[in-house]
Amino acid sequence: LELRNAGVELLVLCNQLACAAGIQAAITPARVGTNMEVINGALRSVRSPEKGKAESVLHHSHSAATEMWRENLFLDAFDVLDSLREHLEGDAADNESGLSPHLEPTQVQVLSKFAAELSKLYECCKDNEFAEDRSLSNHSSIESLIAPVAPTPSEDDAMVSRFVRIVTTVAQGSSSGPGSRFLSQAQRSCMDLLKAMATSGSPEALLNLTIMAGTSFFAERDPSGKALKGVDILCHEASNVVLDAFSSNQLSDECKVVVLARLLSLFPEGENAVNKTKDVPAVGIAISTLTPVMRQGLESAKRLDNGPQETSRDMFGVLDILWKKVFGTLSRMLSLAPNGSKRIDISHAADLVELVTAAATNCPSRHSPDLFSVLSSGASRCMDVAKLTEESGGDIKDILNLFAACFVGSCRKDKAMQGIAKNVLNAAADSLTLVPPKTDFKVKASLKVFQVVQEIGDIEGIVIAIFPELSRLVCLDDASLRRAAGALLVRANISTILDNSQTRWETAEERARTAEERVLELEEEVEVLHRQKEALERQLGLL
Repeated sequence: LELRNAGVELLVLCNQLACAAGIQAAITPARVGTNMEVINGALRSVRSPEKGKAESVLHHSHSAATEMWRENLFLDAFDVLDSLREHLEGDAADNESGLSPHLEPTQVQVLSKFAAELSKLYECCKDNEFAEDRSLSNHSSIESLIAPVAPTPSEDDAMVSRFVRIVTTVAQGSSSGPGSRFLSQAQRSCMDLLKAMATSGSPEALLNLTIMAGTSFFAERDPSGKALKGVDILCHEASNVVLDAFSSNQLSDECKVVVLARLLSLFPEGENAVNKTKDVPAVGIAISTLTPVMRQGLESAKRLDNGPQETSRDMFGVLDILWKKVFGTLSRMLSLAPNGSKRIDISHAADLVELVTAAATNCPSRHSPDLFSVLSSGASRCMDVAKLTEESGGDIKDILNLFAACFVGSCRKDKAMQGIAKNVLNAAADSLTLVPPKTDFKVKASLKVFQVVQEIGDIEGIVIAIFPELSRLVCLDDASLRRAAGALLVRANISTILDNSQTRWETAEERARTAEERVLELEEEVEVLHRQKEALERQLGLL
């Protein structure tokens, strides 16, 4: 064991000594407090360093030849380090179930030591050999950015890509066993390293974490947030790291957009569970983990679309792909029934409200027709679900809130959504004209429509669209609907709308009259020119 530990330590140390930071970074003592250092294996109090000296690092200038030899030496050392990753992956290929969960105790300890040493190597190389392009402008293709799968290793991979691949291989190869509820020491060290990289803005770490999390990112959790039985603990922890890192201010907008697109690609299609195995119970889908990622990712997409800086053509392609995935995912979510249920319903309606709001708030105008199609379909389904839920004695509050979110996202411009509002208001009026009057979900939905319209600006177009229905509702005996419809008419100021319409009509008529007169004048001019042409032709004939 001691020989193996010394071997991996020496393996990493060779990389540290050959890196650009050199021996100075390798021998920097580990600081555990503001005035404590590890010296000769024990904690010692030290005086606070003077300003400007605490972070000083010796830098030596080298000749070009010396620098070339140093770079070659680092590459050779890193190739040896990478060969250990190939060895671990080779062992995984020999086992049908992946990396063996039945490691010898000695192997587990060696991998734990290796993972700890990798953290030291990253600290030495993060500003030079492992520096990253955070704008993701150097990727070869859009597909490589969006695809939620690990790319095939190649000789052209960046050093940080190769390093992260080593870390993820160690994490996957040091499991405590099948069905383990806790990470091994090596896995914990790897996850801490990936988290440190991701929160500091590393796209490579975050993109690999999304691959590691997989569909488990959408898995239901127990009330305390822990993984349920049937969810791999490493995938669960990777999901947690993605959530924690996504709110980092160091993360670029480009990275957030790509990570969101990858996660949406992982959303289960046609299923309401993230696993389908005989040995463990199915784990249902939860979208609460997607909510903060969707919100921040779409805000980043909006900044890239409208920002002062020029966005690359490839990133615009990623943005278009992202919005297609957003619409497809929302469409599936709005038709997702509870696990095991065949009745018409919408799962996670409360969480969907925020997702729909984020999409409607940040959607660019070029994708508005697709958004309106999804939202109008979702609003119609909400009405169907509300009817069935109320008939069965259920609570329709969340469903009506979701209907309101769909409605407000497109009601000012989408004719289909305005048509849904007209149907809802007419249905409510029909229910109240029955003998005896019937107050049901239609009335509640109508009140929700009025509430939403009152909260938005520029309502004149909506009021004109539903004006016949409003006129009908103000004549009913139901006080709540009558007051709501009247308040909307008062706020819209119908007289002003009619006056403006009359003014626009008169202006249009005047312009049409002026245009007609100009046309007549032009026709007369054309006739004169035609006669002159004929006269000239006759004169030419005489000549």
